[in-house]
Amino acid sequence: MNTKKESLKEESVITDPASSASAEAFQIFKDVFFDSVPLPAWIISGCGQEVVANQQWHKTMSLPPVMSEPHWMHWLHPQDKARISAAWERSIQHSDVFRQPVRLGVAAGSYYWFIACGHFIPARNLWLITFIDINELQEAREDITQHLRTYKSMLDASIDCIKLINLQGELINMNLSGCKALGVSPESGFGMDWLNLLPPEIRTRGRKALKLANTGRNVRFSGKSQVGENKPFYWDNILTPLQDPQGGVTSILCVSRDITRLHQAEQRFKFISEHDELTGLPNRRMFNTTLKKYLRQAGHHNRPFALVLIDLDYFKLVNDTLGHPAGDYLLKSVANRLKKSLCRDAFVARIGGDEFAAVLPGIGDSQSLLEAGDKLIADTTEPLTYQGQTIYTSLSMGGAIFPQQAADSTAMIKAADIALNELKKNGRGGVLCYDPAMSDVVDTTRGQMELAKQLIYDEAILPFYQPKVRLEDGKIIGLEALMRFFNSQGELCFPGDIWSAFENYALVERIGYIIRDKVFADIRCWIDSSLDVVPVSVNASPVEFMRDNYAEKVLQQLEHYRIPPALLEIEITEHMFDGRGAGYVFRALNLLKAQGVRISLDDFGTGYSALANIRDYPVDVIKVDRSFVASLSKGKEGLAVIKALWLLATELELDVVAEGIEEPGQRDALIREGYLLGQGFLFSMAVPADVIAGFLNNRHTFTLLQYPVSA
Repeated sequence: MNTKKESLKEESVITDPASSASAEAFQIFKDVFFDSVPLPAWIISGCGQEVVANQQWHKTMSLPPVMSEPHWMHWLHPQDKARISAAWERSIQHSDVFRQPVRLGVAAGSYYWFIACGHFIPARNLWLITFIDINELQEAREDITQHLRTYKSMLDASIDCIKLINLQGELINMNLSGCKALGVSPESGFGMDWLNLLPPEIRTRGRKALKLANTGRNVRFSGKSQVGENKPFYWDNILTPLQDPQGGVTSILCVSRDITRLHQAEQRFKFISEHDELTGLPNRRMFNTTLKKYLRQAGHHNRPFALVLIDLDYFKLVNDTLGHPAGDYLLKSVANRLKKSLCRDAFVARIGGDEFAAVLPGIGDSQSLLEAGDKLIADTTEPLTYQGQTIYTSLSMGGAIFPQQAADSTAMIKAADIALNELKKNGRGGVLCYDPAMSDVVDTTRGQMELAKQLIYDEAILPFYQPKVRLEDGKIIGLEALMRFFNSQGELCFPGDIWSAFENYALVERIGYIIRDKVFADIRCWIDSSLDVVPVSVNASPVEFMRDNYAEKVLQQLEHYRIPPALLEIEITEHMFDGRGAGYVFRALNLLKAQGVRISLDDFGTGYSALANIRDYPVDVIKVDRSFVASLSKGKEGLAVIKALWLLATELELDVVAEGIEEPGQRDALIREGYLLGQGFLFSMAVPADVIAGFLNNRHTFTLLQYPVSA
């Protein structure tokens, strides 16, 4: 019985802190037990009104050790009061555990996070509430949460579709752009198969990419998506494996970017790079690619086709006379006509300024090619009208047939080009099909050009000299420098062996410069050797005058070698005064003549305008062509021509030299007709400079044939 009374007494001490007896006991409880608790804590009566806090609470809250205690909720953050009060009331009503995160105001007006844990002790009719400091944890959590929000905002702000996929290909998460693009709600929770969200046409590529990404490889693939009649979109997809510290793949990050505009720009660039801006036709680049495609298909299916290269004749004349806008109009018109004329399977391209090319499927023989070409010409050469001016069109075409005449693109183009050039050499307009015999001419031309380039590079061109003599006594009165060279076998070669080079300005200019340089060096040597030097004539090609600086170059070389201009004679042909660049020729010759250089007109009498215009030419000497000298054997007719030419030269007060004298009878006949000067094999063929030096040293005269033609 006493024990029970003592127990009830102890209980009253704890449960009734207001009584004087229990107050003392409660103080002991508080000092011994409650204040030793390391956590901030409160004891609250069952009704929730009487309260007391331990010393750790005062310390944590920076409060004085003794003060009248308001309710612990007094320190709640204003934003938490309603939530915490409601939870507290529910716990009191149901005597249930109270556990809530709370923010309590500490010193300096700051709020810290705590977990408030309240337990009801029925035997004592008390609530014990402790406060666990979680401020650092909560701040870290909020920091992480904020970072996650920031990262999510960043991902959602990205225009790229960003997806996290597990190894089975199921969506784990996706940003807003991805949701919009794939039609998935952000609230769906995901989990669906990623491949099923892709357009059907790229699922195979996606499946392969996912398989590779699962092995730890970065994978990239692109594709097109289109819903119904909507415009298509193009996507670039990059799959990046995410790995654990041991290197195992845990998930896959897929970033998809809308590259529609980039794709459109690339397609536009591709079109521009493969098409001619003016005509809209495919350009040379696309032509080369397409020709190779035709060759592959034709070879696979054993089907012939023809390649036709087309030149627009006299296009430059249209540009020069009517202006470039007219030329552009002509090109566009011809391009449109070619497209309309060709069948659907054919292909036409503009491959140069006034050059087109067409691939004609099904053409397997020369006759069919000629007929197709004639149809193209008929369809495209109707006269055009531009700003009231009529433009007449003409086309030249060269064609080649696969596989009979060429087996690859290079050979096809070469064969068609050879045919086109052969046609243009013999007159423009029309169609010509390639013949293997044409290649022989081309090969010869190419060989001559290569030989000329090598001779120039090696400076292996040499001047040989043929004497000009006074017919009466054979005395040397001049020399003609003629180009010679030796081949790899040591054989003497002549200009005809590189004749094609004389149509090329760059080669002719170099050849002419080298010949003059070596001739002037020989003259300088003869002068320095105190020989009786005679004038030397050097041949000039029409092409050398095309840059309008021929005279200046010659005079510079003369000055360099200190050669008196009177020792130089320039030989030109009469057609140079009527051809292209005739103005340059006149200017150069007049300048040279003014400096003391003599001008001779070679092959006189063979040009159609010579007799009418000779008086206007700035020449000092005419050289009667060898054909007229040879005609002396024909009797009176040949003699009449010789007389007429001599009379003309005499009337114009020009010196006259007869070329090609090979027989004594020719020499004697020329002397009887008044000719004083001549040259030919009767006196000497062209010989090297050292032989000429011997002639000059001995003041040699020619009375017989000194160097037979066969020598």
